[in-house]
Amino acid sequence: MGCCGENRRRAAIKYPSVTRDAPPPDGRTGPESRLRFTGQSAILVRGPVSGRSYAFTKEKPEQAVARPDVEALLRTGLFVPA
Repeated sequence: MGCCGENRRRAAIKYPSVTRDAPPPDGRTGPESRLRFTGQSAILVRGPVSGRSYAFTKEKPEQAVARPDVEALLRTGLFVPA
């Protein structure tokens, strides 16, 4: 018969805690790539990975995008690498 602490130790081994990396304190998500919006009107998109919002306009069609979001935005056909 084990002591009461043994059950807690087993539970910790069976069900390890999962932690997520916190976003950097400055709000950035790491390296960025530049994309150009090819549409004619303004668009506001949210990065599917980073959660960042990107506002592209006719006056500002090119901007830096977090690299984790680049592939998904390029697949839409509305953006090209700058």
